[in-house]
Amino acid sequence: MLRARLVFYQGIRPWLGPLSASTIWGRDAKLKKLALAIGLMLAMSGLGMAQDNVLPEWLSQRKAREGKILVTFNKVPTTIDYELIGPIDVYARWFGSNATARALLAERARAMGANAVVETMIWQAPSFPVPAAPHAYGVAVRIPDIWDIERLADKWSSWE
Repeated sequence: MLRARLVFYQGIRPWLGPLSASTIWGRDAKLKKLALAIGLMLAMSGLGMAQDNVLPEWLSQRKAREGKILVTFNKVPTTIDYELIGPIDVYARWFGSNATARALLAERARAMGANAVVETMIWQAPSFPVPAAPHAYGVAVRIPDIWDIERLADKWSSWE
């Protein structure tokens, strides 16, 4: 290790001038500039840090949503191209929550070939043999552009 340092210092010696402990550790501005330049080059080239294949946040979210159905209460804006597939009406035969109804809507939309359910309504109503079970209604649509689907989503929407 010491030999490698000496070879390194001898290789850059013509630029630095005489080497001593005081010039290496603090008084020599040339050494500081050279160390800064080497550090910047390593940082810009990516060699100075570990490289793990981390996706940007927006891309990792899109990968996580791949193959999922958007269930939203919103209407499709007129600026978005879409194909109307048809209305969906679902209900559970047992107790459940709104999440159960959204999952049923997404399951039916997937079977119809849709990638979004819009204008969703969810309510609790009697369903034999229980006093109240989740019911839901929505309109299945196919939106060809993934960016338009993500623009349609808001904080009350869910990916099922």
